[in-house]
Amino acid sequence: MILCWANLKFLRNKALPILILVALGGVIAFVLGIGRPLTGIIQTAREPLNHISLRGVSLETKSVCPTPYLTALVFVNASVPLSSLELHINDTYLESMVCTGNMTNYAILYKATVTSQNISIIAGETYKVTFVATFRDGTTSNATALVVAV
Repeated sequence: MILCWANLKFLRNKALPILILVALGGVIAFVLGIGRPLTGIIQTAREPLNHISLRGVSLETKSVCPTPYLTALVFVNASVPLSSLELHINDTYLESMVCTGNMTNYAILYKATVTSQNISIIAGETYKVTFVATFRDGTTSNATALVVAV
């Protein structure tokens, strides 16, 4: 919830408490005005127009799949389609996938076997998993999760 304009001219000379709620990234800010009504614009930071986010990121070292095995749900929310998605673990580039569809709001169930001589996945260790999305208009978005390998 973002409140962008409070037009309270009908309360012009009344001394009434006014409460405005603004949600910023899961935190709610309270603005209380007493006396003259609040008028004007409240500006807030917004998510970039094209962005990705992550849920359910896991690194498995013991699985029926070839191990180590990474799974992640990558949410895409954009105004233009995605052109590529890169995977990095502990700032080491591992792979990239080319995206050819025309969708702009969807989720990708990302699955990959981590095969790199530059990184070894050990159960109980914490890893930084980063996805870098590049969109067709040239903009990029990063999403990172800290994951303990199991």
